[in-house]
Amino acid sequence: MYDLSSIFLIQSDANDSIWEMYHANTKLSPCHMPPAMKRDDPAVELNDALRKIHIEEIEAAVGTGGKRYATTEKISLPATWPNGFDQPLKTVLEMRSSQREFSPDVLSHDQLSAICRIACGLKLKSADQEDIVMSSRFIPSAGALYPLELYLLSFSPLSGGGASGAPTAEVWHYEPQTHCLERILRCDPGRIRGCFQTWPELPPPIVALITGVPKRQSWKYGPRAYRYTVMESGHAVQNIVLGAAAMDIHACPVVGFYDDALHDLLDIDGVNEVALYTVFVGQRVQCHSNIKNEENESNE
Repeated sequence: MYDLSSIFLIQSDANDSIWEMYHANTKLSPCHMPPAMKRDDPAVELNDALRKIHIEEIEAAVGTGGKRYATTEKISLPATWPNGFDQPLKTVLEMRSSQREFSPDVLSHDQLSAICRIACGLKLKSADQEDIVMSSRFIPSAGALYPLELYLLSFSPLSGGGASGAPTAEVWHYEPQTHCLERILRCDPGRIRGCFQTWPELPPPIVALITGVPKRQSWKYGPRAYRYTVMESGHAVQNIVLGAAAMDIHACPVVGFYDDALHDLLDIDGVNEVALYTVFVGQRVQCHSNIKNEENESNE
């Protein structure tokens, strides 16, 4: 069987070898599995039990960890779900589409709360859900180690703060344990726009940015951890776009960004924490015909 790409694409591209080598060198095989323990040796059994306890303690600590900022301003997000989340999954799946134009209207705190919670937030335990672990989330994670961080890049102050004449764009970090946003930066809006290859004519009021910290998983999974981190960013973004569809707002996943520009914006090194995925999010835009009609009426 032939792959059409082998016919139409140039095979001498040296860049191909990078992902090929990585994929080949991070495959799992039976030879990577630990050897069977001798069950008749009490010392081996004790060592195995202690090792399992140690790993479980590390997993619990890492899985409930994450970044926290000593910030001057925080926003506590509401715990309630906004309208639309009680719709059937089939309806939400059929509603989802990538939309690249947005209204300048800000998102409500209820909407921001839902986006953050379904992407990286913790599940809330109710009286009839005793089996839910408080550190469990709405996306699967290898080893429940949760290597993702979520930032919101906002083109207007989310809390109404900021001095008159000061830059209006803000960068916020989502802290899942307390379900709050932490402001880490105010900047000129052009600095955020400059992080992307293309920018929509009607830009989004919010850019959700997913970063990954592969070392949260590499201590357990080795080089293969980077695969898991990238996969999990896809889980988070899928939740965001489906949540946006449920709330009847626009969302568009975007990977056309300048990595190091985003790293500089967040003040991260781009190695231990790396930008993986962004989503433009905002209220639905009025159709152009309606906008033109309104402009004509105002001119009369």
